[in-house]
Amino acid sequence: MNIVSGARAMLEPLLRKALDDLQAGRYRSGHSHALSALRLAPTQAKPVLELLRLLNFVCEPDAALTLLRDTEIGAWTTTAVLEAAMIASNCGGHVLAERLCANALAQDPESALAHYIDATLSLFAGRTEYARQAIERALARAPAMSQAWWVLSQLGGATSDQIAQLRLLLKSVPRNSSDAIQLSFAAHHLLHEQGDHADAWHALERGCAAKRAQLRYEHAAEIALLERIAAQCAARFCRTNAHAAPRGGPVFIIGMHRSGTTLLEQLLAGHSQIEPLGETYRFAAQLRLAADHHCAGVLDAHIAQHAAQFDFGAIGAGYLAGVLGATQGKAYWTEKLPSNFVALGYIAKALPQAKFLHLVRDPRDLCFSNLRMLFSNVNGYSYEQLQLSEFHRAYRGLMRHWHTVLPGRICDVAYAQLAAEPATTLRRVCMHLGVEFEPSMLTPAASRHSVSSASAAQVRGRIRPSGAQWQYYETQLQPLLQRLAASTIAP
Repeated sequence: MNIVSGARAMLEPLLRKALDDLQAGRYRSGHSHALSALRLAPTQAKPVLELLRLLNFVCEPDAALTLLRDTEIGAWTTTAVLEAAMIASNCGGHVLAERLCANALAQDPESALAHYIDATLSLFAGRTEYARQAIERALARAPAMSQAWWVLSQLGGATSDQIAQLRLLLKSVPRNSSDAIQLSFAAHHLLHEQGDHADAWHALERGCAAKRAQLRYEHAAEIALLERIAAQCAARFCRTNAHAAPRGGPVFIIGMHRSGTTLLEQLLAGHSQIEPLGETYRFAAQLRLAADHHCAGVLDAHIAQHAAQFDFGAIGAGYLAGVLGATQGKAYWTEKLPSNFVALGYIAKALPQAKFLHLVRDPRDLCFSNLRMLFSNVNGYSYEQLQLSEFHRAYRGLMRHWHTVLPGRICDVAYAQLAAEPATTLRRVCMHLGVEFEPSMLTPAASRHSVSSASAAQVRGRIRPSGAQWQYYETQLQPLLQRLAASTIAP
């Protein structure tokens, strides 16, 4: 047996062990077997794709991108190339993802999926007009592609004929299907844009109901988790010698989703010493390794239950070892996964040098923006008004706790002030970070960096206030608005 055939013989069992371990809840072992498989340097499409899925799952983005760059994809099918492109984008390799998508389009110019992915990647990169053309090419080839309608709704500018076509599609799909979810949310955004707020609300109601029917979300457990974390992370638990920490390091931009974290990151990316990393689960991955447990979000009750036994020094070292290759040699880098706010005590303990920027937005704007956004499989609270208001209250309570136990480490940034007075706000942010303000920060860096968050279409061009979109639906939003008004925690 030669070396190549020997490596192939070893590869398949390793991939199988990694998958079996992860499915059985043995996270550390599955992670280890995936990295061992990587060292065997697979080249064929099937094992490469299997390994890419594993590396993506265990949050090893740099390893996944290195594997893709070193792999010759000339003989791959269009479907395989497109899957690789989406994994590359998810891992932050947007330029590589675009190259792979271009390869797929060259192979099969009639692939609706290829045009859809082309549009999505172009939206992330800020090429909105090209993205609109690409999504219309996708819909011309697959008129019922629900995810393409969702992308079109984020781009806006649908024609009256397209709106009519979308209405007919909504009538033809099962009520609680995945197609119904995407088409309903798309219809809400496009009808809202046209000023048809009555039908826009009906579409939103249908989309939220269908999404709730598919989610496995336990609201009481979610609220209890936030309360448990606050009780566990008292001042003594969180105490570190932050003043002795080295200069530079990670800047965690946190808040509820839709609070303006993407805008702030793109402004900070205009600074010569700050590299934007976007929404990553790099720190969460270290918590999963410490707990030998995978969860869908940043953390869950299992991780919180075992956190007192974690070696936070090792967690911090593991995070830094894994992230430094992505920082482009910059002294600072941003991590803008908003939901990292739940793990602030753990992050502060593991990374004494970490800085925290907390986006604060008017609760009515914030919560309505959550209600009308179609997330993937997170933020289950966001599809029902009372649950949304209760989560917002719990979030604000936890942030108040973090300010108490981490004095001086968190800088609150008001979204309205950032939009109205960006220079003044950014100077205050820079002072908190310990860097000099640079005028280049006043131009959003979205034209230079891909943005794959839910705000990809909103951070282009000039900085502008979001507007009180909730006012168009004030009557329908009374359950949410009354709960927010009754909250004893100031916004």
